[in-house]
Amino acid sequence: SPWKTFTLKAGGYFPIQDSGLQVTGKGGLGLGTVIDLEDRLNLEKELSTFRIDAEWRFFPRHRLNFSYFDLSRDAITAISSSITIGDRIFVVNDIVDTRFDWETFAASYTWSFLQTNKYEVGLSIGDRKSVV
Repeated sequence: SPWKTFTLKAGGYFPIQDSGLQVTGKGGLGLGTVIDLEDRLNLEKELSTFRIDAEWRFFPRHRLNFSYFDLSRDAITAISSSITIGDRIFVVNDIVDTRFDWETFAASYTWSFLQTNKYEVGLSIGDRKSVV
């Protein structure tokens, strides 16, 4: 069989982030204030992140897959225009400490119903958990 019993892959990638936050009133009514997290709060748009993937083939047609990566960012900045969040108003030159935590863990089971020396086709079931 060309398929390895255990593989571990580690690497990185360079995602480009463009995230926004919209604050609405109680009950979600109204348009609210839209805040561009990168432009207004100085979070990095481009970053590098670490990723790790593991695969354990415990029988020739059965395997477990695991992966982890982290897209967390933080910044401290003096804001250039007022921002209203709930009852709190941040005015020009207020110092804002922003933290955007995002870690993702994934696990899945795969059953390969078609397998040759060059490829395999299978069905997977799993779960992805993002901690934000």
